[in-house]
Amino acid sequence: MTPIKKYIGDGHLSEDIGETSRIKKSYSRYTLIDGNLFRYEYSRPLLNCVDKGEATQIMAELHKGICGSHVSGKTLMLQVIRVGFSWPTMRNDCVEYVKKSEQCQKHADWAKA
Repeated sequence: MTPIKKYIGDGHLSEDIGETSRIKKSYSRYTLIDGNLFRYEYSRPLLNCVDKGEATQIMAELHKGICGSHVSGKTLMLQVIRVGFSWPTMRNDCVEYVKKSEQCQKHADWAKA
């Protein structure tokens, strides 16, 4: 997110050619408002882009939550989008977070696996 934020904010690009082309292809999906990076979605309003620490906290709150729903990785990702957050590795992070949850592994339906 930092290279995209720098490119949108002041036009600074990395010296790495591969990263530069990746940023130029994807920067149109992002906007910078008051120093915060937001991502455009097709059917949703702007999603707030967060860093790794905030992402872990958001996943923990949504996964355990008030009722302790302990949802699957894909469902967790959709809940994160529904509440208005985004980060580049969201899909993989949500799946890995659910795999590490002790309660989910303890009560998993292994007959489906």
